[in-house]
This record gives sequence, C-alpha cells and structure tokens, in this order.
Amino acid sequence: MKPLNKALEEVNTLPLFLSFCMYIDLSIIKE
Repeated sequence: MKPLNKALEEVNTLPLFLSFCMYIDLSIIKE
C-alpha cells in the first residue's frame, strides 16, 4: 500500500469518527 493511500484513508476515517461522536452526543441529549 502506498503511503499516500494510507494517509488518504486516515483523512477519510476522521470525519466518520467525528460524526460518530456527534451522533452519540445527540442520542445522549435526546434521552
């Protein structure tokens, strides 16, 4: 795997992680 591809994968995973954290925060607020 090229280093560039690995870097792109990490960058693409970050928004997913942040949105996942936001989803958890919203679900906690709703309860």
